[in-house]
Amino acid sequence: MYALAFVVLLISILNYILLSFSSWSVKAREISIRKVNGATMNDIFALFLTEAVVFIGIALAFTVGIIWSVKPYLKEIMFVSFLHSLCTVPVFLALLSLIGGFIFFAGFIPAKIFSSISVLQAFRPLICNRYWWKRGLLWVQFTVTGFITILLLIFVGQYDTLVHTEQGYSLEGLYYARFKNEGGLVKAQSLKGELERLPFVMRVSVATDIPLHFLNGTCAYHAENERELVCSRYCAVDEDFLKVLQVPSTDRQAEPNVVQKRREVVVNERFVQLLKKQDYDKNFFLMGGEIKQIGEVCTDFQIGSFYNEQ
Repeated sequence: MYALAFVVLLISILNYILLSFSSWSVKAREISIRKVNGATMNDIFALFLTEAVVFIGIALAFTVGIIWSVKPYLKEIMFVSFLHSLCTVPVFLALLSLIGGFIFFAGFIPAKIFSSISVLQAFRPLICNRYWWKRGLLWVQFTVTGFITILLLIFVGQYDTLVHTEQGYSLEGLYYARFKNEGGLVKAQSLKGELERLPFVMRVSVATDIPLHFLNGTCAYHAENERELVCSRYCAVDEDFLKVLQVPSTDRQAEPNVVQKRREVVVNERFVQLLKKQDYDKNFFLMGGEIKQIGEVCTDFQIGSFYNEQ
């Protein structure tokens, strides 16, 4: 956003400079006539600086009007209750720096150039010349405008991805908190039971991590020859984890019993596909030094960033 703001300001400055110098011959004759009538260098500087200050005043008035018209939206995206809470010393310093920079580029530099024009310019024929620097400024402006257009398209695409891409699990009404579990599984289950007694709580799950994070990494190996089968991400969860996240289950691979439940794992559809690519048709494998059995297959859901391969 800083880059975007800088590019917009740069385009505005280039526009103003091009407009100022596009009528070079007419402006030069006007300044020469003023000099003939007794205008000093200070008068010329005052003319350009006054013009720049007037334009800044008009621009600030429009800015305040725009901010006021979209005040609810600004408060929402900036997470503030009142806009005047943004009126801090750094903001004012940045605003003064921008105003000073505009006065320098739009007022001081043109005044410096035009004040050196000879009075003889008033008696010369009016000829509009095309200078290479004008074309250079124009091409710089075209380049910057193209850059800002591409940047806006990227922003729109990223926003659309974040809002509309399916994650495979639901975040609605979901609250997540990390706690230091020194008491092991017994303490975690006790805390889960206490939370489930609250009237506004629908369901509780305990897990070592959440899909929003990148999770831990490990590999699944052939149960007999320890050949590597699938590289995967995993976390330890309780039986309500997929229900809390509303991740649908597609298949039940094993009948639950006391022995199997200690080594059962839930895998997603992608995991099963990769096993089949390795011509491995069994529902158990070696992981973390233990034999794990596929107890359930769930649909694919996003972990970590949208850029991460699933």
